[in-house]
Amino acid sequence: MAPVGLATAAQRHKKQNIVGPPGKLRLAPALAIAPAQSTAPRAVPRADIASKSSRNPLPITVSFALIALGLLALVLGGLYMAWRSGHRSGLFGAVLARGLAVPLALLRF
Repeated sequence: MAPVGLATAAQRHKKQNIVGPPGKLRLAPALAIAPAQSTAPRAVPRADIASKSSRNPLPITVSFALIALGLLALVLGGLYMAWRSGHRSGLFGAVLARGLAVPLALLRF
């Protein structure tokens, strides 16, 4: 059985909520056991599970937005530090321009 934190993270990734799913199958003991049948309990589908859509996209949207803002701040901070501490600002500008131009040119193809 998975730890609670891992199960919660998996549920958030898969279903975009943190409410764990109820068991899909419950074990019911077999009522009449013939000699040729197994003595193991048989699985019976639960009828009381309604197909409710309890997805809330807001938590995952907020998480992705915060991650994107953090990545943007990290990149801009790195560019600022490279520009301020570098002795060759012309080389920095040329590399930055080429780093922007090549992906934009590849988008046209």
